[in-house]
Amino acid sequence: MHCALAFAIVLAAAPVSLEEAVHDERVACAQPPADLDGDGRPDLGCVTRRGDDEPQHVVVVLASSPETLALDVPLLGCPRCGGALGLSVEVDAVPGMLNVRERGGSREEWTRGISLAYRSGTFHVVGESYAVIDRATTAEVEMGTAYEKGNARSHRILRPADGGETSTADWLDLYVDPDGGPSPAHGAFSPPHLVETVVDRADYVIEGDSSWSNPDDLSFVVRVRSSGPQLRFGIDVKDDDVQLSSVSQKGRVGDGVELWWDRGGDPWTSGFAPKLEPDPRTTVGVLIELLPGGKTRTTRLFPRNGAQPALSASWKRTPSGYSVDIRAERRLFEGPSNRSDPGGNGALVNAAVIVRDVDAGEAQETALATAKIERRGAPFEMGWLHLGRWLPAGQNRRAGQRPR
Repeated sequence: MHCALAFAIVLAAAPVSLEEAVHDERVACAQPPADLDGDGRPDLGCVTRRGDDEPQHVVVVLASSPETLALDVPLLGCPRCGGALGLSVEVDAVPGMLNVRERGGSREEWTRGISLAYRSGTFHVVGESYAVIDRATTAEVEMGTAYEKGNARSHRILRPADGGETSTADWLDLYVDPDGGPSPAHGAFSPPHLVETVVDRADYVIEGDSSWSNPDDLSFVVRVRSSGPQLRFGIDVKDDDVQLSSVSQKGRVGDGVELWWDRGGDPWTSGFAPKLEPDPRTTVGVLIELLPGGKTRTTRLFPRNGAQPALSASWKRTPSGYSVDIRAERRLFEGPSNRSDPGGNGALVNAAVIVRDVDAGEAQETALATAKIERRGAPFEMGWLHLGRWLPAGQNRRAGQRPR
């Protein structure tokens, strides 16, 4: 009797192994483990697989709930998605964050990384990275996005093969919010979902930086919605002095919004040279000027010749400035070279929004943009417009298809 009681007490006191909650094959786990949820105890973070053609999962078991999976989402490619090099994965953890990387390719070796942070009972994607290197020439492109304070801040670095000058680009991503609303959370996982892009920093002033003093002087918010076959751009501008253009095209030019996009796929050539000039086959730039009575005038900036894009615009005054509503056919932003969103579905389009401010009595106008643009229409310097909804890999990528 006493022996049985003692044996039962030992069993009750024995610690539960976190690995026991993981039933799929473990490919890699973070070593050493780290405290992911802030309770002072190390947690388990791993990559698992179920089959050669199924996406690999990122799983987490918290020490506070050792018998269940706190996270189990298909974020990575399938084991056969790695090309000639095969697919390899790495996992590491630091307090509050789990970092996962996958690598594959053939002549071009690619690496994709995802950083997950535990906040308010849910794992959030807080950062992504993507790099591709030509193994024959050592030319390389490196990209990364940090999701912070409601914005997605991204950068791109291109290192040419010939040892030439490195090219860089920085921007704020634009996202199309689909008709169905935000991507749903998957259990304890929340994919990045940004309904607006806020531009209110001095480092995104591309003209007239001496005239810009603070966000009350000039700042703006962009929201892009999908409405059937149309995209709707809502641009709310904070401007302390709204200036209108003359009805006559030869008269005064006032405040306005420029919209630039390029449908030519990767903003670098096959030889890893940055595309720094607009291409009349794929690049479009328009200026929308504010006219009296809520009317607008649309001028094609690039290419100068050709039909006017199928878009319409209107504007209205607001307590802090003005708001512009642009409606455009979605087809204008698609093809001929659709570029896949790494880790997401839908296409990536190179795009930028520029707000021009002309204050009365000042000779120099100020321009604030979603990207740090030096050359109007340069695809490499534009940011990304994400046309599709961000979803875990298992729901947006065909078996055997690697991210681009």
